[in-house]
Amino acid sequence: MVLYTKTGLGDGQQASNPWLQEFPDPITRVSWDNYVTVSRMDAEKLGLENHNVADGGLNGSYATISVGGATLENVPVIIQPGQAIGTLGLAFGYGKKAALKEEMQVGINAYSLYKGFNNVQSAKFKKAGGSMNLLVFRDKRR
Repeated sequence: MVLYTKTGLGDGQQASNPWLQEFPDPITRVSWDNYVTVSRMDAEKLGLENHNVADGGLNGSYATISVGGATLENVPVIIQPGQAIGTLGLAFGYGKKAALKEEMQVGINAYSLYKGFNNVQSAKFKKAGGSMNLLVFRDKRR
């Protein structure tokens, strides 16, 4: 698993800035949340899904990720075309609670999986129940 910082939000120091929360990821186009990225092959093997819903959003299955003794449950999944089989990606900067209004407290805190200052971790990954609607930016001019 690779832990990374998103283009807009970075490491989360500015998580209270709604402009940065609203900034869509340039690859997935998701805003206001983080998610674990997986390859299509791994998603098929584990039964993970992404599907469009009537409001234009994208529903993603939930997964559980474990690194050492730390576990994150109900992490939304994005199936990322072109991602290498056997890899995961998860962004830092979300899941912050301290000094944030409730509506700004979004996402999963990936720092709990950050061990030994190494952004590449060996992780256990499995499907969890349910799904989540992810806010995906859509260009309405098309």
